[in-house]
Amino acid sequence: MCVIILFITLAACKDTDNRVFGDDFDFPALTDENTIRFMVNVVGDWRQLDIVASGGRMVIDWGNGRIQKIEDPSSMTGGVVYRYGNKGSYEVKILGRRAAAY
Repeated sequence: MCVIILFITLAACKDTDNRVFGDDFDFPALTDENTIRFMVNVVGDWRQLDIVASGGRMVIDWGNGRIQKIEDPSSMTGGVVYRYGNKGSYEVKILGRRAAAY
């Protein structure tokens, strides 16, 4: 009986993808042709990346397995802020639709 309940619980969580967060909209695969790419190197305990943009939609692959979807980046006070907590090199990919980055 416990195995069945555990199986049902795991099956219910199966469709939840915690790697993708933010606003709710579909986006295409992030490719070389449709993204801006750059590297972020974290040499200390942490590093913060700030992106200021306005209008349109953005999808940001932070390079650490997390993808953030943003409906209107200009509505975010202080811009888009992401903090890396582990040393390493991360390839960031940004897809913008009718967005302007500064």
